[in-house]
Amino acid sequence: MNKMLNPLHLSKLFAATFILLNISNFNAWAGDPETDGSDVRSVWTLGVENAVTVYFKNDEAFTANDFEVSLAIWRQTSISGWELEYSYYESGITFHPNSTVEITTGLYTPTIAGKYQLAVSSYSPDDIDLTNNNYYKDFIVGNYKRLSLKQVSLIEPYQQENSTWGAFKAKLPAKEYFSYLNVKLREPETTNEQWMIKNAPSPPFAIEHTLYYYFNFGKLGYISGVDIENIDMAIREDEEPVLEDYSTYEYINKRVWNLEYQVPGNGNGPNEYVNESLPTVVSNSTIGDIPVPDWLFPGCEIPNIDLDSSKHKVTEEYAGDLNACGPAAAANSIQWLENKHEEIESGTSHREKLEEISSLMERGAEDGVTTTQLIKGKLSFIDKYQLPIHVKYQSFFLTTDSIPSPDTTYGHQADNMSDSIGKQTPPTWEFLKQEVEKGEDVEIMFGWYDHGATRHGGHWVTVSGFVQSGDVKGIFIKDDAEQGDSAGIQNHYHQWETDENWSRLAGYDGPNNYCWVESIVSESYDSTVTFDTAGSEPVSFVENDINDINLVVLNNPGPAGQDAQIGFTLNGSARVSAKVFDNRGALIGQMNFGQMLAIRHIQNLPANWFANKGVYYLALQVDDTLHMVKLIRY
Repeated sequence: MNKMLNPLHLSKLFAATFILLNISNFNAWAGDPETDGSDVRSVWTLGVENAVTVYFKNDEAFTANDFEVSLAIWRQTSISGWELEYSYYESGITFHPNSTVEITTGLYTPTIAGKYQLAVSSYSPDDIDLTNNNYYKDFIVGNYKRLSLKQVSLIEPYQQENSTWGAFKAKLPAKEYFSYLNVKLREPETTNEQWMIKNAPSPPFAIEHTLYYYFNFGKLGYISGVDIENIDMAIREDEEPVLEDYSTYEYINKRVWNLEYQVPGNGNGPNEYVNESLPTVVSNSTIGDIPVPDWLFPGCEIPNIDLDSSKHKVTEEYAGDLNACGPAAAANSIQWLENKHEEIESGTSHREKLEEISSLMERGAEDGVTTTQLIKGKLSFIDKYQLPIHVKYQSFFLTTDSIPSPDTTYGHQADNMSDSIGKQTPPTWEFLKQEVEKGEDVEIMFGWYDHGATRHGGHWVTVSGFVQSGDVKGIFIKDDAEQGDSAGIQNHYHQWETDENWSRLAGYDGPNNYCWVESIVSESYDSTVTFDTAGSEPVSFVENDINDINLVVLNNPGPAGQDAQIGFTLNGSARVSAKVFDNRGALIGQMNFGQMLAIRHIQNLPANWFANKGVYYLALQVDDTLHMVKLIRY
């Protein structure tokens, strides 16, 4: 490739040459061919062939003969250096009065990422005005598709048109490597620039994928209420994190589009609740010095249902799409597990799952759901369709060691995986990461808190992946940012910030709000989740000769409907479940206690398991060991 002059210098040369020609060849009866734009996009994709079309017009009443066009594509190699990548020339064109001409090049394939410029010049000896014949258009070639910037207008739970929230949207190609995206923004016609998005993770994708990365326009000095029409943007992609600030010449001017965020928070946990346990100081971490982070992104496979309350309104059978983020997250999870495991099959569509789970969660009209409602609705759906799915959770609002299914037929329950059962403890990054790594589907609920620690509703989302680089943590989530209309579904990345024992999703932070994570619910295929009922084959029972867990019957089932009560002591943390059989060996009830701590436990067994007088047998499974004890209903 030939080294050439900077296109900006060439423009002066063209203008000077054409002015001289204009003086010597002036013709009062000439036409006026004028460059009228092109179809060149702001961003091209590396390795994809393109053709360029440039538009010209002649608004004069006279012909311009022997019209010729020269076109060049230049690549910037340094702050002041350019290199010619492609050229095209066409001549001998008759440009008729009051007409237009389109010139289309051959195909060109960019092979190097960076900043480029299209430079066009045209000439006719019959041209009355040679000062409008040059045209320039800057564009970027990168390994990504369709980039856009958005300014978020909050509708619910906060009301703020043209907020300082920003969203960077990138359509990323299928690729086999992990990379980082860095975005700098600059106020147009100024030197006021900010490294707005630092080392945003871009995992390998099996298919083309669209991600959103949220940021704060306030870093550039913008305030809420100001409509940002356009801004200068420079983007780079690196396979290693960029740890120091850098200078860039690759700015292009981008229009800023509006993005409405309508996610009601009422019903998703307590409203107007003051949480005195929140930290008073919040922090923002920086990228860790680890070239290859710990990450997992199954997000390409996880479905994301589109909530649209304009179509799916409140009926007698359904509470409506508005504020249905909890049922949507649960439906996404179960649909993904069905797609992944042939053992899981409900025979329902994604939309049918959403509406039935919503009903099982006992939602009010266009109301949200608490963590308890979400878990019970899931368990009811699992038991109804006999799906081998195990549900677990950590939640600030739930302190018991389990939540039983509303259907007591099978004794199923969701297990509290907190290490501080009995106390209000926020969920942890370690639990979330562990569940995603194990292939489990995960939903989280965060609360919208103002800076005074008052809660203004909450929101459920589906986790689609995580990244951890040193102390820096982040999650990908699937969300519907516009529940009042279609096409609001997004897959976006948020940095996970932790202060004291609380965590929040950075990027959702606004001028007067933080998003603190309150609940994590996960579910996975589990072959040990069974649906045995009465009528099982008779079995024989022998009470343990050695009772190393001190299993005792504290209360036999009573004749007036009293529960039975048992006690046992664990010497170490263990997974525990119980089955009760009648004296014929038929299973009449079962209960999964989940992972239990090394302490003394007291558990009730439902009275409705012991409807008839007689002898019953409890089989208590502690990890791989079975302990037996007799119960008597008098």
